Order: sequence, then C-alpha cells, then structure tokens
Amino acid sequence: MTEVDLSRAAALRKVTAEGIEAVLLPAGFESASKHAWLRRTPELHHVVALLSRRGMYDIQWGVVSPEAAPFLWGVEAKHGDVGAAIMSGTPGTIHHPPECQSFRLGNTVSLDDVERIASGVATDLRRVEQRLRVFSTRGDVRASLLLNRELKDRRDFVVPANLPLKLFTAATLAVIDLDPGAGELVAEAEQAMVRYRDELSVARLRRLRDALQAQYG
Repeated sequence: MTEVDLSRAAALRKVTAEGIEAVLLPAGFESASKHAWLRRTPELHHVVALLSRRGMYDIQWGVVSPEAAPFLWGVEAKHGDVGAAIMSGTPGTIHHPPECQSFRLGNTVSLDDVERIASGVATDLRRVEQRLRVFSTRGDVRASLLLNRELKDRRDFVVPANLPLKLFTAATLAVIDLDPGAGELVAEAEQAMVRYRDELSVARLRRLRDALQAQYG
C-alpha cells in the first residue's frame, strides 16, 4: 500500500463523511443506523440508505410513513429502514445519468478514486435531498401518486411504479388520514388488485378493508 492508497474501511469512512453526511446532516438528516440517514417531517420520514454487498455500494432513497408500514407488511417499520418506504428510488431515477449512485471499493483504493466517488455521491444526494423536500405529509405523497393512473408510472421513483401497488398505497394513506374519498380509493385498489391472489396481496387488502370498516362502519 502506498501513502496515497486507503483501505476499504478508510475509503468508506471518507465517502460517508464527505459524500453523504456533508450533504445530509446540514439538511436536517440524522444518523438512523450505520448506513442509513433519516429526516423527519410532520408525518413522514425521508430516508437515504447506503446498501452494500461484497464491496459494492448502492444508494437508495425512500419516503416512509410509519403508520402505513403495518398495512404493507403487517409489522411496524424499523427505524431508518428504506425497505419500508411507501415511495422509493435511486439518485438515477431523479436525475439521469447519476454521478455515482453505485460504486465499488476494493481492499485498497487510491485517494484520487475515493475523492472522485465522494464528489459524485455528494452531487447525487444534493439532488435527492432537494427532491424529498416536497413530501412533508401523507397527503403530499398521495397527491403525487395520483397524478396519473398509467399501468407503469415512469416518473422519478421505482416503488410504487406499478398501478395496483400505487393505488393500494394511495388508498392506505387516505384511510389513515380519514379522507372522505378513502372508500372510493379502496374500491379502486381492490379492482386493480383483483387478479393478485398471492398471500401478501390478500393480506394487504384484508388489512385495508378492516381499517376502512373500523373507521366508517
């Protein structure tokens, strides 16, 4: 190892400090776990996660509604879990091509490469952080999801791009908010999901119907 090489651990610390936390912490995020950061709004959590596997790292963002997680998964959302998001994507779904939403760190990494990676990550996360600012309430997410009813939504998120899940998510948020249009949205979601008979989908619809019945009789 030369003096301009860093170990993988040191390289990751530098990318985290200069590429991620230098952007997110001043914007109101806090550390939620070793590789996840969370910003609270009145009703939602904005989450940015650095996912890793065998030296490969990927950035994912999500908007989490803690109240919606039990409808989707049957359990409470873990703190800072991007997998519990009601809307999620990558830097590249917001701005294509991304600067550095994925990167690999070997056992040793040159300082130049680490600085390049950190700079690209910072650029991507500035765009992500700005985009997430528009989502403060569950109603903000619901309104965004319902801007179209295309079979596959090709905007700047990956989940829930497919219409059945998008309608289910919007209906869930409406039920939580006691929205007057919740019943119509639930019926529309049920129609969109009528062919989905897998255990997860059936359980999701049952939880949604039960909540609607409990609220409206």
